[in-house]
Amino acid sequence: MLGKKSSKTFSCENPVGEKQHATKDELSQTSQLCSESLVLLEKGLSSSAQTLSIQAYFYLMDAIAHFFAIAKLNDHSFLKDVFARLVKSVEKSIENDDPAMTNTAVQWLHWVKVFVEYFPDDIKNIVQIGISAFMEVQKSRGISIDNQPDKFPGLPWYPEALIFESVRGD
Repeated sequence: MLGKKSSKTFSCENPVGEKQHATKDELSQTSQLCSESLVLLEKGLSSSAQTLSIQAYFYLMDAIAHFFAIAKLNDHSFLKDVFARLVKSVEKSIENDDPAMTNTAVQWLHWVKVFVEYFPDDIKNIVQIGISAFMEVQKSRGISIDNQPDKFPGLPWYPEALIFESVRGD
């Protein structure tokens, strides 16, 4: 299956039930696993549709872990990591022509833009300008990504088969 566009898509439905809060250790572990997985993907696999899809997912999950760490640790220094990883997720999903993943990552960018309203003006302005600039660049490239969430963005659940097929090289 490696190298072929997968028909498996992202879902925001949690197949195992809702969990309300992650611990500091769980957030750290999620980020670490995403980072390690991305390093392995960059070293070992080509830029196939599967690889791009998995990379977009891991960048998104790492961004979300950093986003929740901001609240959990009351530390806004994670914002730069959130922004960088969301941008990478959007870029990989655009490269892979995966509108569902692009939509999810863009919703998170918009949510971050709203979330920083409560931060000091200097931080708020930098983040909002950065996100707006990124969105404008995408528009200038002819990519339509103006979908602002009306509620908290979803957490996509990744089809396990896609990851394991990529690891096995099927």
